Amino acid sequence: MCTNTFIVPDTITIVCIDHPSGIADTGANQQTGVAELGAGSEPAGEHIVSIPVVNPIPGASVSAVIEGTDGNYGVAANAPIVSSLRGTIAKTCDYNVTNRDCVPTGQYDLSKGNILDFTFGLGAGQVVRFYYAIIGRSG
Repeated sequence: MCTNTFIVPDTITIVCIDHPSGIADTGANQQTGVAELGAGSEPAGEHIVSIPVVNPIPGASVSAVIEGTDGNYGVAANAPIVSSLRGTIAKTCDYNVTNRDCVPTGQYDLSKGNILDFTFGLGAGQVVRFYYAIIGRSG
């Protein structure tokens, strides 16, 4: 997974990390996770994945991607994936049609207990893995 980090004005650095292996892997100045969603018998509909921030992350960029359960292909949500910071009007990542992922919209100083709400739609019977990354500014 890759995300943009905004180091100084007019400078964007792309940071890549391995796909997370657990529900909430946290490292220095980052938080990542994965969840399996959907069911073979589930009708089409909107999904909301709410992620509480475990530790403060200054200058955080947020991204997410949906993949098939075998990890071999990206899944296009039937309603675009977006993320918002609960209790604010901030949209922390927005859908990128070309790559079918949610890309950062800027940097946010996230506090412990903040909640990011990711919303997107899945088709009937779709089963997917939802990956997210919150990566703070380094240094």
